[in-house]
Amino acid sequence: MLLGRSALVSADLAAGRLVRLFDLALASRWRYYVVYLVGAVQQRKVKSFRDWLFYEMEQDRKSARRPLTSKPRVRRAPRKLKS
Repeated sequence: MLLGRSALVSADLAAGRLVRLFDLALASRWRYYVVYLVGAVQQRKVKSFRDWLFYEMEQDRKSARRPLTSKPRVRRAPRKLKS
């Protein structure tokens, strides 16, 4: 028996290597952030990476049979103040 973060065990659950004993998922108080400079998302490589990351997060949520509780939030780093 183990407790694991769904993002880390979802592939094993989907492949049948792990079995969910209870239909229970607990929300974590920990968060992850994608941080980039204002305007950086205009660069194709930054936007592609961000879009890929959000896509993978959504696929993990779907495979873990957990309802989408919130969409990934996009926060931009504050502009650097001129001194």
